[in-house]
Amino acid sequence: MEALHRYEEKRLSRPLRLWVEATLELDPETPPAKLLPHVKPQD
Repeated sequence: MEALHRYEEKRLSRPLRLWVEATLELDPETPPAKLLPHVKPQD
């Protein structure tokens, strides 16, 4: 989960970034997609 957050923020080390891209079959040429749902906090 933390790796996906860091991938979205472009704060992942190269080996882990390559692992995430390979595992999720992501195209490294496209900007990072929102991989996790972003839930609005409840009032």
